[in-house]
Amino acid sequence: MKIFSPHTMRMLIPRFSRTFLQKEIIQDPLAASSKSSNTPKIYRTKTGQISMGLYEKMLQEAKEKSLAIPSPDADIPYNFEGIDQIPETKDSFLFQQILNENEIREKTLQTHLIKMYQGFLMSMEVADETYLNEYCEKGFAEKTLEALEKLKMRGERVVAFEDFSVTSGQPFPYQGFFVDQVMVRGLSTIRSENLPKSQYHYYNDLDKLGCVVFTPLSLQDPSNFKTKEQGDKLYDDYKKVLVRCLLRIQSPMRLKLIKQNGQELMETNDNYSYNHLVLFESECEMPPKKKQRRDSYRKVSKFQLETYMEWMRNCVPQVWKIADVDNWMRCNPLIIESHKDFQDEVFQGSKYDENVIDIRRI
Repeated sequence: MKIFSPHTMRMLIPRFSRTFLQKEIIQDPLAASSKSSNTPKIYRTKTGQISMGLYEKMLQEAKEKSLAIPSPDADIPYNFEGIDQIPETKDSFLFQQILNENEIREKTLQTHLIKMYQGFLMSMEVADETYLNEYCEKGFAEKTLEALEKLKMRGERVVAFEDFSVTSGQPFPYQGFFVDQVMVRGLSTIRSENLPKSQYHYYNDLDKLGCVVFTPLSLQDPSNFKTKEQGDKLYDDYKKVLVRCLLRIQSPMRLKLIKQNGQELMETNDNYSYNHLVLFESECEMPPKKKQRRDSYRKVSKFQLETYMEWMRNCVPQVWKIADVDNWMRCNPLIIESHKDFQDEVFQGSKYDENVIDIRRI
């Protein structure tokens, strides 16, 4: 059964009246000679005539019936309507350098990430704990499993399916487009290992290079370098590099909600955007130390050290994991911060609004 949203039904009700009722108003022949201004009006149908009151009643009943059909509503990492407002596409110079240096084709990476998203949707259908723990960030996987368990307790579940109705049954391809990419140095994808933001020196080069650097303030304390092992541990933590990518996916694979009574709920094509935003992240393998080549047009130090940018671009992304879908976890920040100071409506739509999809808000 095709389910219509309230918005769609409001558009269909006039069409409903034209289909079953000829919209031709005539004077009641029994009152044709009356000069009263309260002349009753009737509607002529194919089977006879009905009064205007009955006609209005039929329309009201049709409207109430359409509004009684609920839209799917479940607190899970999936927006049943899709994402309407896509963030502005941003470029990351360092991320592109990493792809080029490691000979990774952007299209190949996008295809891999899209397949992970497909598997994620199918895993939610059966609450596949193994898949979610392997291919999703730890906190995101745990919260997803909790949400699916709550859904099960209500007697509800989600089903993944491919919908080609928008193309009249013709298959349309899965497509992915990078919206933003951010390189982060000094933090870990394991959130519990990261310190509060107040304990880092923060350097932002997102606009030019697409990277941000967190330097722990403990590096300034000489007492932390009493032994070589202590110093090495601090510097190893500081040299961690990870990459976060926000991918817009256009996909025929969708989810529908199955209620306890077996009713299937899904958004209609009129209200569904076919766009979803998926956040992926990967820790990078540290590149080996390379000596900077000597160029004739510039002088270098006698140690032939490579530049900061040259070092970063040699990082190699390892295992990719899904960190968020459709902003369900507010882009799943690496450092958990309180946003209670920015709840006022004056901050709505700004960079401080946690509902705004922005992976540069680390």
